[in-house]
Amino acid sequence: MAKKVIVGDIWKQKGFKVVSTNLGGVHGRGLAAQAKQKGLITRFNKSFATSPKNSDVITLAVKGNAPETAKVRGQAYSEQTTGKNVELLKSEVKQLIQFARKNPTKNINLPFVGLGFGEGKPDEILPILREAEKEPNIHLISKDEATVKRYQSTFRAGVRSDKSKVKNLSKAIKSRVSSTSKNMPMNFSYGNQGLPGTKA
Repeated sequence: MAKKVIVGDIWKQKGFKVVSTNLGGVHGRGLAAQAKQKGLITRFNKSFATSPKNSDVITLAVKGNAPETAKVRGQAYSEQTTGKNVELLKSEVKQLIQFARKNPTKNINLPFVGLGFGEGKPDEILPILREAEKEPNIHLISKDEATVKRYQSTFRAGVRSDKSKVKNLSKAIKSRVSSTSKNMPMNFSYGNQGLPGTKA
């Protein structure tokens, strides 16, 4: 049976919460900003290896390795999750998978990292998430409308590095998934929920 995406507030889920970050330690938007506001992460929590100790938060770097993609020169937070940052994400997710295998009784809630403010391309990032989703204790999670409303200040709109505004990332991902589904079977369903950085 296909695993469904959990739709809701990641902070209300049992188990570990994965927060996407950047190697610059700037936690200005999305889950990183929420975790920072809650006092769960600091600028020193930038990657899997620097996740907070004795916490149910795991930080996963999705930016900071591809300065050529930055909107603001020299600033990791402004990079896109493409090129070398995809390799960074693969490495981080590999460590997350190893952690999941060592802790099989612990649930791990993984949002669609790299696709919201990470500005990544779904056809590059979804296969990485698909590998993580194979682990029985890793669950993909997407925020719902109530969550977007609750944390709206952390989801403020922005302009992507390619200067385009993304109004409906969910629709864009669905179309790319369906166009690549022959080559890449997905084991989860999007339903009608919004994905990172968007409203449905």
